[in-house]
Amino acid sequence: MLVNDLFPLDLSRLGEFNDKLRGLLREGWHIPDSVVDIRLHKPTEDVQADINRVQVFGSTLDDLEVVGVIAGHRLRLRTVQGILEVVDFPGADPYLLFDDDDVNNAHLAWDGDATAALLLPLNWTITAFLKPESSIQDLPEGIEVVVVTNSNTIVAHFREAGLRNLARFVPPEMKRRIYISLEGDAPPVHLGTISFATISAPFQLQVPIHESPLPGEAALHKSSLIRPYCLLAAQPIQASAAVFWKEIVDYCRAAASIYTWVSLASNVQVSEAGVRIEFLGFRRVSFQLPPPESLEVQKVSSTLILREWAFQEASPDRLLAISQVVSLYDQDDPFQHAEDIKASAEVIYVGLRSDAVAEVVKTSRDAYTQTNETVRQALKSSQDLIKASMERFLAGLVAVGAVTIANASRALTDDMSRLLMLFIAGFFVVLALVALVIEGPLLSLQIKNLHHDVRQGAPLLTEDQIRSITESRSVTKTRIRVQTVRIAIPVIYGSLVCAIAIWGYP
Repeated sequence: MLVNDLFPLDLSRLGEFNDKLRGLLREGWHIPDSVVDIRLHKPTEDVQADINRVQVFGSTLDDLEVVGVIAGHRLRLRTVQGILEVVDFPGADPYLLFDDDDVNNAHLAWDGDATAALLLPLNWTITAFLKPESSIQDLPEGIEVVVVTNSNTIVAHFREAGLRNLARFVPPEMKRRIYISLEGDAPPVHLGTISFATISAPFQLQVPIHESPLPGEAALHKSSLIRPYCLLAAQPIQASAAVFWKEIVDYCRAAASIYTWVSLASNVQVSEAGVRIEFLGFRRVSFQLPPPESLEVQKVSSTLILREWAFQEASPDRLLAISQVVSLYDQDDPFQHAEDIKASAEVIYVGLRSDAVAEVVKTSRDAYTQTNETVRQALKSSQDLIKASMERFLAGLVAVGAVTIANASRALTDDMSRLLMLFIAGFFVVLALVALVIEGPLLSLQIKNLHHDVRQGAPLLTEDQIRSITESRSVTKTRIRVQTVRIAIPVIYGSLVCAIAIWGYP
């Protein structure tokens, strides 16, 4: 359950595992430094007793390997589906390796009898493969736990992985990996997507959710390399934790500063030789990324300050300014001059932003002008169409009246009147169809395509700005009026035709 943006993890069973582990270490067992692959190792003279001892780990005992050696020959047993079985035996004749008393057990062992194999007088070594992570139950989605022997092991593995492969140890966004050391006692440290903690009472760990990138950093993902925020602490680190975890935190900060240059670069090339970044500015320059441990603390801090400045907004202007400045460092090392690069980029950015602001204001003003002109044209066209339609309607009424009067006075015969009425009705049917098919669509064409036209003519405006212009009150009212006119005119023509059919047809 997420409480105050924290995931509570119960490490009590992992604490019990660690207590059992410490007990065996005091009895002469050894555990090599490792991340994930936790192994207990011991040369033994009482192999069966030591096999029984490691059973205390229960479900966290993932595998067991027992190897016996005699005269350069090796007999190996390993658990298969939870049962210890002989998986490898010497090719030599048992009579050449054992006394008569042990030959029978050797033959049985060669046939796969694990019990007989453990009775042989060999130089035995036991290796227990442990999976302490399985002791932690009900992990929330997106949370991973990795148990390590000690904090120094983490640093060694991170350095050995290097920049190209560090992603194996650091999860991507939307996840968090917790490295728990079996040694030491210190408060946890939470970086962007990784945490470091120790096994210590009261065995309760509060883990924050993953951090989020800076606004300008969120849209950038130029390679499979790690994003800088994954390795940086979002909150201040406690003093005691900073001391205990200093080496790994310093390495992560240095690596984040290197990955910052990857995010700032125009192009990134990852190969077996390393990582090379390219900047396209006044000139085209490229640089090989140095190892994180080669950077001084002050240079790391300067680069991280440059990162905050570059990605504090989603605008590309800051990245463009940095690219222009870095492109001047052809023979020099830009990684040592982050502070100078930031100062120079700020000057270029101000110039870019000043021109950009002026251009955006001009574009916005032009968009408003275009919209107002479209509205004016639509209103004028609708007024002209209404005027022409009313003139036609009145002319039709006059014609109907004239035919009616002429028929009443017998100046026209009924057949002639009928023919004239049909002609007038047909004429207005044609006018109604023209209004529906031709005049109406032409009337609404500009106002209908206004949003698209403004977007094409004002690419610097955001979608919200374009929407506020094209959905203003005047545009909305004009759009309603155009729709009303498109409906009203065919209705007027149709009503006259109906009137002729009902009352005016003699």
